Amino acid sequence: MLFLDKLMKEYRFPQPTQAESYYYIDPVSGDLYITRVALMRPTEKAFLLRLAQFKSRWLDFQNIFISGVRASTGTSKSLEASGTGVMFIGPEIRHIELDFFRHIAGRALPERVSSRSSVVFPTNDQVVLYNPALAMKFYTYTAFMLWNLRDRARGESKRAKAYDNYLLEACMSLDTAGKPHWKIPEGFLQFAFASVLG
Repeated sequence: MLFLDKLMKEYRFPQPTQAESYYYIDPVSGDLYITRVALMRPTEKAFLLRLAQFKSRWLDFQNIFISGVRASTGTSKSLEASGTGVMFIGPEIRHIELDFFRHIAGRALPERVSSRSSVVFPTNDQVVLYNPALAMKFYTYTAFMLWNLRDRARGESKRAKAYDNYLLEACMSLDTAGKPHWKIPEGFLQFAFASVLG
């Protein structure tokens, strides 16, 4: 994808899927499971991805982009030219709605990001359903970042509190004697920019 950073690696679902994504974090292992339903007539099947120890090692996944083409319904070609991508920005799962390269009325239109939205697991939930039809979307990167900054700085939403809990857990650990140990990982403050404003 042309808009991706060169450090990012893209993985694409091999077949069209439904728009919704299901996320499950295993409370014991911290593994994140991503499920997307594929339409393979006459029966439905699903793709299941597992990101090992995501809850404690989410920094390891920040250069991964998972994309997929929307399953078209009927004879609609517009859905076939659209899709969704997922990237991991700290503990946040960021959804990117995409328009792929396509030809419309004899014109070649390049791939582009059509909208962005965000999911952060609330601390008491293990399963989250993401439905792009119901999600709060932002159509420019600037609008998304301003909303993110305001939400994090206020710190009142479930999303902001969950984000801060992830950051605190990642900095706190127990040493071999069972005593608390505080260490901020290298490059970590890029995810905590709103904390200093709050």
